[in-house]
Amino acid sequence: MIKKFEVHSLKYGIPAREYGILVVISQKEYSQTKISKITKVDKNITLNMIDALEAKSLLKRQKNSNNKKKNLILIMPEGKKLTKELYKEMLETKDSC
Repeated sequence: MIKKFEVHSLKYGIPAREYGILVVISQKEYSQTKISKITKVDKNITLNMIDALEAKSLLKRQKNSNNKKKNLILIMPEGKKLTKELYKEMLETKDSC
């Protein structure tokens, strides 16, 4: 199913793993470290994916007022829209399996 979904997500320029980050931060803002723990992806790979999503203007980093050493990762409106569209694609992929 993941490979089939990847075909759909890549139409939007988003690998499935990056979509996972969008899903996580669509619910709540988190630090990069927390996202890495939630997704169970190495922190350096998570950093690269966050960089890629930020370059696509789907998320942004914001200083954490409670911890100056950490940034919070926030989803942008275009990221929310894309997350919803890809969720529909994922459901359709699931139904076709």
